[in-house]
Amino acid sequence: MASFGLFQILGWGLFVATAVVLYPRRVLRAAGAFEAPQTVMLALIGAALVLQFHGDEQDVLAGIGYTLVLLATIAALAVVWTLDIAALSLLAAGAAGVIVLFGLSAIAVLGLPEGRALGGIHPNTVGASMLSGFVLAQFRTGPVMVAIRVMCLVLAVLVSSRFAVLGCTIAFVVRELLYRPLGPKLIAGFAAVVAAAVLFGPQITAILAVDDPMRNFDSGISGREDLWLNALKSIVDYPLGIGFKRASPLEGGHNGYLKIVVEFGVTGGILMIVALVAACAAAVARAFGATPLDRRLILAARAGGLCAYAFGTFFEPQMFNFGDTHGVMVLLLLFAPVRDIAGPVFRTATPSVGAPAPASSR
Repeated sequence: MASFGLFQILGWGLFVATAVVLYPRRVLRAAGAFEAPQTVMLALIGAALVLQFHGDEQDVLAGIGYTLVLLATIAALAVVWTLDIAALSLLAAGAAGVIVLFGLSAIAVLGLPEGRALGGIHPNTVGASMLSGFVLAQFRTGPVMVAIRVMCLVLAVLVSSRFAVLGCTIAFVVRELLYRPLGPKLIAGFAAVVAAAVLFGPQITAILAVDDPMRNFDSGISGREDLWLNALKSIVDYPLGIGFKRASPLEGGHNGYLKIVVEFGVTGGILMIVALVAACAAAVARAFGATPLDRRLILAARAGGLCAYAFGTFFEPQMFNFGDTHGVMVLLLLFAPVRDIAGPVFRTATPSVGAPAPASSR
């Protein structure tokens, strides 16, 4: 585990150093293009530094360090969105391919999942990775991207990662509704999906395991209601918050929203959640009817992914985290500097090899 953490630190350091040293102007440009919800969240993260000054000195320093690392990560990830559209879609496609290869390689080495476990990999770790691959594959069109999405969804189903399966569904629906014009084909497609859901209702229920008593508190949709109660107790005990990354797994309740309230306090946590919802709404509004078509694809894929992760945060232990794909994807999708969309942030590039294909060519 120590070596794993070391590799994470080295990878993070290289990425941030590359963004800041090689592209300082892009960092500044991105920082000046955040929308109001993103700015509010950044202000709350900075203000939450005062919540760190309690307990052991080592915990205080660790909490302050985590907060500063969070801000640096946001600044570095925002640089990704300053790429032109062709480069951004290619980057997302490549990342999606790497993620699905991880899943396929794990099955090749460890065999098919037994129960929910894929070897020693936690099923929700697999699910979170597959959700990331699915969302990233939506930034580009073509049969290869469709195949990657299908494989990501199948792998999430194989480990019965419910939030990932539902997250993929949300990302797909939102992206399709925003990207494609509403017409007979789209309506017929969604009608077919609804019909399949009705016909295969028992199988879908089994996949989501909504009545499995082995998944805590008779499962339900989350299976974590007992942990949520622990988080609510922590909120009552510490209404002003205990600081970013200072909550234990028990205090956090294995729910990203509850953990945000535990860490940032009732006022700060609620403001963070409201800002996230506002950011999702702004992403959907910005993608709706956007032109040209390749730009609409990027904005629609981001909106679909952001809505999926807003849902998935109910079931993941942290909203912001550097050690898993869920936390990194939330940061990437949430802090996209898109306020000045007529300016350089989402400038349409000259058509190049590998650019997203127009709708008529699919």
